[in-house]
Amino acid sequence: MLSRNFKDEVHRKDRKDSRLRDCSIYKDKPNKRANAMFLLAFFGLFSCLLLLGLMPNITSEVICIISASAGIFGSCLKDAYVFEFGSREDRKSLDKF
Repeated sequence: MLSRNFKDEVHRKDRKDSRLRDCSIYKDKPNKRANAMFLLAFFGLFSCLLLLGLMPNITSEVICIISASAGIFGSCLKDAYVFEFGSREDRKSLDKF
């Protein structure tokens, strides 16, 4: 079984290479893919929360489905931020870039 430190190190190296790839591709032009990813995740989360706030008479099943969808969109937004800006664990290795 692989150790936790080994898995973390492999994960950090994979993310670092992905960020380097994005930086080299989008050096002179805007990163439309990342912008679309942020906007769509935000729009999905916002629309779920708006539905929950503006629909007064919905059943508990619909509330659960919309809440679960909001959680998924929130997680997508979190993952997008972690990929673009790094996590606390990656902070030391990102300072080089």
